Amino acid sequence: MTPSLSDISDAWFAFHRAHDESGDYAHRTNAGEEFFWVIEYLGDVARHEPQACWDAISFIWARTDENDMARLASLAAGPLEDLLASHGEIILPWIEQMCLTKPRFKILLRGVWQNAIAANVWDRINQLSSPTDHA
Repeated sequence: MTPSLSDISDAWFAFHRAHDESGDYAHRTNAGEEFFWVIEYLGDVARHEPQACWDAISFIWARTDENDMARLASLAAGPLEDLLASHGEIILPWIEQMCLTKPRFKILLRGVWQNAIAANVWDRINQLSSPTDHA
């Protein structure tokens, strides 16, 4: 059974909150292990179901306080980076649209590292995430 976007988001925040409460920001303990399924789930859908992953990322992002840099960094350097590495060409139009309609999305893009993202996709991400770019 596929989890709902609310279930995914709730588990995402619960996993990170458990690590915050334990003081384990490097995720080296078993804090929040009952919610670890969401990390595995997002990794899997990033590779195999780009739309499902994008929907989850967008939902989590919309529920994240724009000043919560730890959560934004985790979302950017985790599922979003994985999704871009696996399906960058497919999701670039979605990202471009998000940057046009919700410019604060650029903050999330700035937390992505190139990793295995194709050079042409990475170049466009850099353009989109620029504070002076108007997408």
